[in-house]
Amino acid sequence: MSIRRYSLATAAALVAVAVGWTIFQPRAERSTPSLPSPVAIARPAPVGLPPTARDLLDGGALDLSAAQRARLHALGAAWAGESSAAKAALDAAVVAFSRFMDEARASGRTSLPEIQYRSAEISELSAALRERRQRHAEAAAAILTDGQRTRLGQMTRVGAAGGSR
Repeated sequence: MSIRRYSLATAAALVAVAVGWTIFQPRAERSTPSLPSPVAIARPAPVGLPPTARDLLDGGALDLSAAQRARLHALGAAWAGESSAAKAALDAAVVAFSRFMDEARASGRTSLPEIQYRSAEISELSAALRERRQRHAEAAAAILTDGQRTRLGQMTRVGAAGGSR
């Protein structure tokens, strides 16, 4: 057998093996990756929000005294009024921004600086609300004893680590 015939026979054998392997290869179901619909994308849960006076009252594991309960009730009522006004302002800003974005999409004309300018109010109101909540949480925690604050810290670390909070 000449080298030419040997090479041709080897090539034919390799082609036959490749074709056979391809034909008899089990077909794997290949699904195309799909992007989640906008409805399926949920807003992430707030992480690490400090507990409010209402959260401390509802917790029940801190063994609060009657005086502490009364002070937390008063603080919680004040926070409810303060936070509802701040949340209403934030909601109004979100609605106004959504309306702007709907109009921008419809017209097809807007720029990134314009979007950033229009969304700045939402950022400022959100930051102010977070800061107020932090101050409220600090005031609520100040009502607790050192032992209760320690227990609260342990409970929030466990809740944050377990993802149940």
